[in-house]
Amino acid sequence: MFHGVHPCLTLGRHGGDPGYDHQYPGASTGEAALEQVARERRVNPLTFARTLLDEGLPRERHPRIVFREGPAGRRAAIEGRRLDVWQVMATLWASDGDVEEAADYLRLRPDQVRAAVGYYTEFPDEIDDWVRANQEEADRLRSQSEREQASLRK
Repeated sequence: MFHGVHPCLTLGRHGGDPGYDHQYPGASTGEAALEQVARERRVNPLTFARTLLDEGLPRERHPRIVFREGPAGRRAAIEGRRLDVWQVMATLWASDGDVEEAADYLRLRPDQVRAAVGYYTEFPDEIDDWVRANQEEADRLRSQSEREQASLRK
């Protein structure tokens, strides 16, 4: 993903200084809107601009994919559904790559599953990280539950 800010994205004379709370005269409407939303979200305007680029460019290439905030961070998801791309991919792999079967199981249309595949093809490391993190958490919770159950039988 994009990890630098293009020089034209510096915000006004103050370079996105989070301590600067006033719009300078002559600022563009886009800059003012960006600063306002960043303020509302309580984030640095440059951080917010980077997020827009990091998510906006992939969104242009993958219009059926959106980005959602969650306890573990922002993640790619299927537009209009409460399913993340990593969940769709994990289900697809468990279905031996059968798009129709995965779509049926998840109650998605096949084109929605293919949208997840398209995103995964371009950003496999990101999705693999989500799959791995989810598996690690599931393993941790399973182990904890087994220890708790064992402690009940002593």
